[in-house]
Amino acid sequence: CYGLSPLGPSARMRVPHGVDARISFGPHAPGGQYATMKSTRTVLACAAAILLLAMGVRQTMGLFMPQMTVANGWSRDEFALAIALQYILWGAFVPFAGAIADRFGAGRVLVASAVAYIAGLALMALSQTPLHLGLSAGLLIGLALSGTTFGVVMGSVAKVVKPEKRSVALGIVGA
Repeated sequence: CYGLSPLGPSARMRVPHGVDARISFGPHAPGGQYATMKSTRTVLACAAAILLLAMGVRQTMGLFMPQMTVANGWSRDEFALAIALQYILWGAFVPFAGAIADRFGAGRVLVASAVAYIAGLALMALSQTPLHLGLSAGLLIGLALSGTTFGVVMGSVAKVVKPEKRSVALGIVGA
């Protein structure tokens, strides 16, 4: 590492993905491999919108609890178990979502996670048993949150913003 290759000082080591990503946007992008971003502001606006939607929906889960528990005859413990499962899976799978985003691209992870989020919300609305609620609100939405929240989105922002402006950009998106 750091130039100390067992093959000698002249051996070229693979450049880390983060360095490659800086040239993946704009006029130096390899043809057809990455999308061209016109503006850093566009990236910031899209990242803020993704976080707003993903986190906003997650924050409202408590508002649904009284209606869902009364309508289905569940206890609040059964609803809380599904939400706890969601939080555990979200935290456990963020590193994996980040690794997949580094390997295959953040856009693919965001799209797949958004589809899982939509499926989880739709199935949550149709849940008839606490098991269905746990699978939809807990499993699907928990996995989807790992790919649509801070780990993937902030990593994407950090790749396109200059290092001296990075903390301001991440603060804007996170706010």
